[in-house]
Parts: sequence; C-alpha cells; structure tokens
Amino acid sequence: MATIRPVPTLSSKGYVYTTEEKVDHLLAYALLSNASQTPMFRGQIMSFQELIQRTQGDRIALQSQADTAFNNYFSRYFDDVSTEIAVLDDPDDGRKLRLRIYISVRDNGRTVSVGMIAQFMDGIFKQVVRINEGTD
Repeated sequence: MATIRPVPTLSSKGYVYTTEEKVDHLLAYALLSNASQTPMFRGQIMSFQELIQRTQGDRIALQSQADTAFNNYFSRYFDDVSTEIAVLDDPDDGRKLRLRIYISVRDNGRTVSVGMIAQFMDGIFKQVVRINEGTD
C-alpha cells in the first residue's frame, strides 16, 4: 500500500492530495517562500530566493545547489524524483535570471512531469511560464 503524503496549504482546502496539485503547490512554495519567514523553522524552508542570495552570482553553484535542493524538497513528498535545473543568462539585462526547471515525480504508480521557466529580477521572483506538462 502506498504512503499518502499530502501537501498542506493555507487555503480552505487544507491539504492537496493529487499528484498534479502537490507538484504545483510545492513549486509555487519553493519559488515564492522566504527562508526568513519563520524563525521557528529556519533552515527548513525551501527558498529559491535564498539560494540566489547564498550563491551571489555564481551560476554554476546556483545550478548545482538548486538541483540538489529541489530534489531533496520533492523527495519529502514523492518516492521517485528526477530534477533538472538550468540557470539561463538574460543577454539583455544582467539583473535578470531565468531558471529552467524540469521535475518528474512518480506517485502511486503515475509519473507527472513539469517543465517551466521562472524569471527573477535582482533576486526577486517575477514570473513563471510552463513549457511542458505530462502524465502517464
């Protein structure tokens, strides 16, 4: 029997249980959360903004740490996780950072894959665009 690991929300839903909703919420939390939003759980909050700050312009370190962080974060909720993170430069504006995120998870016999481009400016999240999404 598979272990059900719901993702908590701050909405009236309380928790989300479907694989697609869990992936969607976890990605949103990772991109929007601030590591300092709670002193009680310092070091336990997945925050891409903190990764940007910690790596201070080192794109290779950011890519490596982001891939590890996303993999560890999603592994809390799914048994089989594959992540691929690429840091993309914006040739028009050095203050902008684009992150190509590909995540594939297996949950209760189903695989869900999500790809997106997240854009940050001066370390602050600005927008996200889905580039693919699939299930089997």
